[in-house]
Amino acid sequence: VRNSSSRCYRLSYGKVGFADLTKTIAENWNTLDADAKIPFINMAREEKKLYRAKIDKWKEDKKLNKHKLDAGTLDAVTGANMDRSASFPTSSIKHDTIN
Repeated sequence: VRNSSSRCYRLSYGKVGFADLTKTIAENWNTLDADAKIPFINMAREEKKLYRAKIDKWKEDKKLNKHKLDAGTLDAVTGANMDRSASFPTSSIKHDTIN
């Protein structure tokens, strides 16, 4: 079935659509008494703490990795941390000196 808008709507064939599902969940939540909500609110609070800790760790790791990359780029440009014992090919051509 096609609506006049650009989005194509499909028949659900007896399945619950997302909009109807969210309305039903919201109605059930809103009619639930405060005491029954407490365990869910506590679970959500704990999950939020874990999420926040993971995000903070990710941001810190990202910042550390950025500094490592910045230092690596600087080393590549300046030649720092370069293996000085590596032998580089030298020219066997003798150049005349100007006196």
